[in-house]
Amino acid sequence: MFSLLKKTGVAGLSVLALSASVYAADVTFSVDMSVQQTLGNFDPANDLVVVRGDMNAWGGNAEQLMDPDNDMIYEGTFTIDEVALPMPEYKFVNVVGGTADSWETVANRTVDISGGGTVVIPTVFFDDNAGGGVDADITFQCDMSVQTSVGNFNPANGDKIVVRGSFNGWGGAADELFEDVLTGIHTATATINATAGTTVEYKFVHLVPDGAGGFVDGWESVQNRTFVFDGNAQTLPVVYFDDITPNDIITQAVTVTFQVDVTNAMDFNGGTPIPFQSIDNVYIAGFFNNWPWDAFTDPDWEMHDDGVAPDMVAGDMIYTTNITFDQGSGKEQQYKFSVNGPDNETGIGDNHIILIDDTNPTMVNAVDMFGVVVDVEENSNPGVIETSILASNYPNPFNPTTSIEFKADQVAPAQISIFNVLGQEINSFDLGVTNSGNVVWNGTDFNNTPVSSGIYFYQVNVGKAQKIGKMTLLK
Repeated sequence: MFSLLKKTGVAGLSVLALSASVYAADVTFSVDMSVQQTLGNFDPANDLVVVRGDMNAWGGNAEQLMDPDNDMIYEGTFTIDEVALPMPEYKFVNVVGGTADSWETVANRTVDISGGGTVVIPTVFFDDNAGGGVDADITFQCDMSVQTSVGNFNPANGDKIVVRGSFNGWGGAADELFEDVLTGIHTATATINATAGTTVEYKFVHLVPDGAGGFVDGWESVQNRTFVFDGNAQTLPVVYFDDITPNDIITQAVTVTFQVDVTNAMDFNGGTPIPFQSIDNVYIAGFFNNWPWDAFTDPDWEMHDDGVAPDMVAGDMIYTTNITFDQGSGKEQQYKFSVNGPDNETGIGDNHIILIDDTNPTMVNAVDMFGVVVDVEENSNPGVIETSILASNYPNPFNPTTSIEFKADQVAPAQISIFNVLGQEINSFDLGVTNSGNVVWNGTDFNNTPVSSGIYFYQVNVGKAQKIGKMTLLK
């Protein structure tokens, strides 16, 4: 969406000086809001103009700019530590109604204050928009039928769907979509001022009442949507919210019978595969039960070889259980098996994959072999151990950030990926070739768009080894 956070070296630390010192620079910021007022994006009577950046951890309204002579040029002078931040990055923000942020969509601005003293930055137009474009009505369309059918979206409870993008500062709720009767398709028409040929980015946002008069933002996790502005009225194609179509979910509850053959099963948890000394319990784990390694509390997660349905034959080393997936669950599900509780099925860490057939309310999955994962293309040699990983995140639950740390016993290409509860990857971090490291996840997706509160998973990959952990984002 836009570069919102830039905290290297001073993460989360405000370096605005509270008083003058030998290391302080007095910096004057200035932004022209006249075009934004003409476009109807800025109301001087109710909106605020602030500057945010490295110097205030990209947050808050303390650095407010003022317009005492009513010429629509907003200014403010603030003292910044030039040693800690010789070239701070920043952006201007229109705080609509004093509560909803509308950020500039241009790249982060920078200023050189390494020389200290007084620095006056030349006045710029907000979002570098000096006017000169043309107005055109753009109609946005979003199909919410899937979200409604699974219970995620309920206008009767006050839920709303809005569109935000580069044309409205990625903020606010002015561009709300409303449903065409009985279609599930919600539309909104916005008047956009731009020059022909401009690429406009946008996303749909599901607003959920927070119980205190406000809303919690539920952004799409897909890449920014785009269209090319041609200067004329345009009606954009209908898209499903978050690109989740009826083909991606099951339309009725389905009970799936899982089976695993543990004959000659090997324990991959210790770095070298060895036979189990005893098989006391067999479990199944996946996104559907939050991968509860060593904490399998639901009896449905334990599998049995007792000849009692759904198990067919007692003592044949094939363990069985039924898992019911509710209507609206993803058709594609990932899972692994465990003997005695730990994550020990395969050292590679590949997951089994099943595509649920929802034409019937029951489905019997083929018998899996413990330690043999055939659904993952890269798994060409499922008996080889390359690396084992220790990983954790802190704090958990968290708001707004959590640190994900890992340590592996071998050096290999490392990556940390973030998934939502549907198993969709929403962010990832490449860490180069290493055996240890950490990343700080700030609750955003690939586009720096904040995701909604809820359960997420991190997946650490070092070489072909993998470790998955659960974390909870609170807002």
